[in-house]
Amino acid sequence: YEWFVNGTQHLSTTITYKPGITTNYLVELKDYCSNDASKNLSLVVNQLPVVDFTMPVKEACLPAKANFVNLSTGGAVYEWGFGNGDISNLFEPLYVYGLAGSYDISLKVTSAEGCVNSLAKPAFFKVVEHPKAAYTFNPDMPDYLNPKATFSNQSKDFDAFEWDFGDNTKDIVNGSPTHTYADTGYYRTRLIVSNYLGCKDTASNVVRVKDVYRLFFPNAISDNNDYINDTFVVKGRGILYYELKIYNRWGEKVYDGTNESKPFNGKDTNGEALIKGTYIIDLKVRDFEGMMHYERKVLEIL
Repeated sequence: YEWFVNGTQHLSTTITYKPGITTNYLVELKDYCSNDASKNLSLVVNQLPVVDFTMPVKEACLPAKANFVNLSTGGAVYEWGFGNGDISNLFEPLYVYGLAGSYDISLKVTSAEGCVNSLAKPAFFKVVEHPKAAYTFNPDMPDYLNPKATFSNQSKDFDAFEWDFGDNTKDIVNGSPTHTYADTGYYRTRLIVSNYLGCKDTASNVVRVKDVYRLFFPNAISDNNDYINDTFVVKGRGILYYELKIYNRWGEKVYDGTNESKPFNGKDTNGEALIKGTYIIDLKVRDFEGMMHYERKVLEIL
């Protein structure tokens, strides 16, 4: 016998055709003894779906949102692979990555006729750590006498930084700067860090530049109207209020006043000059933090 397909003779018992498009075939079988056998066959070829995809953003910080744009044609069913074992059957999924790394993205497309095609793009999406701002400063509480604070940048996964010291001054040059404050008070400091993608994080702390308590007063006054040490004047820093009492050697009170009173000038309440000699002062002071201080000293009137 002899095979003929569309007029072409074949001697093998099995004939294989792989047309790229739908094709009609006339198949004939002849043995030259009996009637010839023939049949018209139509081999339908369904086209593979065309697979393609892209992403508007291919690199992001944690938590990283990945938007997938499906450019495929001829598909009915879709299966996305996100490179970490997770899949999606949405046409254009939105996926959130929780770990840093580079991810291979794949898309398998099945047509309505069951034809399957796929595409994989290695390391197509990159996820980087989000910057984490952190810092310390030393000392914990600068004061009026030592108003310097040294800041130490403890941030991670950043490329740029900006210090804000809370007093209208900033620094983008020194990674761990030392800053001197001009006055006491509370200062809201901030550290802003960012990476090359523009992802940012901010840390904030309050730096208190503390006032100091200092007390000064004379141990002698001279009532001679030369304007030098003529009065007993309490001076210092960090003083909110004080009460002053002065006694003579017999325990009699010769002065009783406060920080709002006229200073003691060596005279009694009648304006008469006191006897030169030794007197006792009792001074009670409340400082800027509300703490009380007590001083009992000797005062000489010269």
